[in-house]
This record gives sequence, structure tokens and C-alpha cells, in this order.
Amino acid sequence: MLQNIFIVLNLDNGCKYIHHTPLPLNKQWKQMLDTYMNENSSLSIAMRLHGIERFRIKIQIGRAHVWTPVTR
Repeated sequence: MLQNIFIVLNLDNGCKYIHHTPLPLNKQWKQMLDTYMNENSSLSIAMRLHGIERFRIKIQIGRAHVWTPVTR
């Protein structure tokens, strides 16, 4: 499956969070902003600590195939 690969940048400390999604970046960003208060990922915790206005989707790296393992 092709995925968009992107970086979320914390403007306060320069930390970068690399993510991938099949969604367009604007929809992924909106979803992240809608759910960060209820998530426990390192990005969501940082967004609560620093405030969402201090984060940006910095660049889109491109698209890549993401392989999922086969389970039996």
C-alpha cells in the first residue's frame, strides 16, 4: 500500500516526528489535531505539553510502499 511519509516539527525544541499515512496530509493533520488529547503517543504528549500551535507538518518526504507482515 502506498503511504505518504511526513515530518511533524516541534517549533519549540526542533524535535521531529516521522509518520506515514494513506490519507492526504491535510486530512491526516486534522485527524491528529482532533485526537491528540486522547492519545498516548510521544507526539500527542508533546502536543499537549507545548500546545498544538507549536507544531507543523514540515515537509512531505514522498510516497513509499509499506509492507505488512503476513500472519498465519
